Amino acid sequence: MAKKSSAPSDLASSPFVNWSSDECRQHLLFDIARRFKGIDPAVDAKIDAHAERISGKAGIKMIPGTFKGEPKVPFYLEGEPGVGKTTLIRAAIKEFCEVAELNFVENPTDGHQFTPKDFYYFTVNLSGKNSPMDIGGLPSKGEYTPGMGAISRSNNAGDWLLAEVASRARGMSALAKVASAEPTEYMKGSLRAVDLVLKGEPAQLDLLVNTLIRQVIEDAKKIGGGVSMLRDGDEAVDGRLQIQVKKGTNAIRLTTYAPVKADASVEYVAEMLPNRRFAMATKTPFSLVNFDDVANASESVRNVLLEVAQSNRYSGVMDIGNAMVTFTGNMGSEDNTNTQSEQSDAEVTRVFKVRVRDTPRDWAQRVASKYAETGDALFSAFIGKYGNEDGIFREPVGDGRSARGIPKPNSRSLENAMAKVLPYFVMARESNASPTIFAEEIGHVVKGTAGGVLAERYVGFMRAMLTDAIPLADELMATGDLNQVKFDANIGNETKASEQDFSFRFGAALADSFFERISLSPAALEAKGKSEAAYEAHLRESTDRLCTGLANLAAGNMNYTLSRVMTRMGAINTLGSYDGIEVKLNRGVVEALALGFADSTGRGIWNNPDQARDDFVAMVVGNRDDMPSLNKKAKAKA
Repeated sequence: MAKKSSAPSDLASSPFVNWSSDECRQHLLFDIARRFKGIDPAVDAKIDAHAERISGKAGIKMIPGTFKGEPKVPFYLEGEPGVGKTTLIRAAIKEFCEVAELNFVENPTDGHQFTPKDFYYFTVNLSGKNSPMDIGGLPSKGEYTPGMGAISRSNNAGDWLLAEVASRARGMSALAKVASAEPTEYMKGSLRAVDLVLKGEPAQLDLLVNTLIRQVIEDAKKIGGGVSMLRDGDEAVDGRLQIQVKKGTNAIRLTTYAPVKADASVEYVAEMLPNRRFAMATKTPFSLVNFDDVANASESVRNVLLEVAQSNRYSGVMDIGNAMVTFTGNMGSEDNTNTQSEQSDAEVTRVFKVRVRDTPRDWAQRVASKYAETGDALFSAFIGKYGNEDGIFREPVGDGRSARGIPKPNSRSLENAMAKVLPYFVMARESNASPTIFAEEIGHVVKGTAGGVLAERYVGFMRAMLTDAIPLADELMATGDLNQVKFDANIGNETKASEQDFSFRFGAALADSFFERISLSPAALEAKGKSEAAYEAHLRESTDRLCTGLANLAAGNMNYTLSRVMTRMGAINTLGSYDGIEVKLNRGVVEALALGFADSTGRGIWNNPDQARDDFVAMVVGNRDDMPSLNKKAKAKA
């Protein structure tokens, strides 16, 4: 009798591995550490010293490198459009660089001189089947000299192919007793074409043509060209080397296509830039290349990329040194986004495929940080609060879904909607007016980008924010006093749904008003212009005012407000940093925040000052390894 499996039941409930952003980042960090262990003893020691952080488990003392003979299994991150898949990869690399004390290098200049402590990262965006950027079908290889501004052609595979097919066909025809007509050369769009007609017995013709094509394809790879086969009836694609075979009763027409020979110009260098980036990967032992939008690449391109991922090179056309390879792509049918080609089982068995599920919280944090300086037209607050309801962040599964082709919410369409709304907020702000004067226009642009359900709910949320929460928060941050009568009338006992909604709205408005005061207001600019001490005093006073509002909120909304503050501050390099997952504020900023909180406790505004202090320090300082003394200092001052 077979032993019953003890595996968790959810392993078989879905055909995909579904991970959150945090889970993806943790596993990527682990894979990167393993992939690059064994290169530098100093780096190896740092990897093992941070084994707990890299593995995500307490008590782990070391991270093993790759084993002898172990296959390279690339990550394939799949998710909805705009989910932040490439951001996850970048964040994992940055964390590894922090652990290993390496320099993160992204999109360097052509003349960049790599050091042994550089980690080089770049992304190659792939297009649809008809794109000329076929990694395996570049018309020729060139030699690039940094600083010269041009590319010199070391060969021209197009010239070679057109001449070679005709020459070999005539030579083989004599041996196979097949008649060969004179080749005809002509232009087809931007391609040069050569037709060659062969006549003879069908079996002999098939043998000759199959042998010829096999030889030409293999020899083309050796000189840096990739040749694609066109079926009878297919149209030739610009920018590629192609052969097409058309069969008759006792004749075959062999047509060869090649691009017009390109000039050695700056524009042509730009077109070939991906290969330059590949070549740069051979200059450093630490490198990662991500191929994005893989699902929309043609099958032939995907096959090339899999070979690159498993052997780090492809038939003499590209060499990526010791680079690690990852893939990202959209989900396709589940959220009605199109993919131009389906993955075969053979392809899937050669990758580790993970579905990254975006969440309203992740999306809201990403957008709040990305648009920290301009504001996000309240979209991050709206999605953070209501994103888990049907029709807000994504459509319900099943019968509740809209028909294909109708605007609907997903990670990308929501940001598109925000982008269409933001100009109205900017116009209103610069005119000292309320964005509600554009309510009709805002409703239309949200509906046209992300659907009617979302538009109706968002406009209602926007009106409420601008009517009650934002005026109260702005008044508090401007004067230091909270209009307690109006505030209490709205928040009540926080038992009704409307009262709880107001509490959330006020927290979001308070966070935004605080951020505006410390980063964009005339008072902030004046303090920055004076001195660092003057700005830290401004930050301290602003934090004291922030705490007046926080003290009136329940613990959950207080923490949300601080989280929103941290996200926006992390996007301003003078205040902190945000790698897509974690916010780290600068030392001086943390110091000023701690002093501002201490000032508020001296005024006796907190019902439970000890708990408030612990929550404040946990949100602002966290458990940062690089700031143990400041962590204690902040608690002491708070």
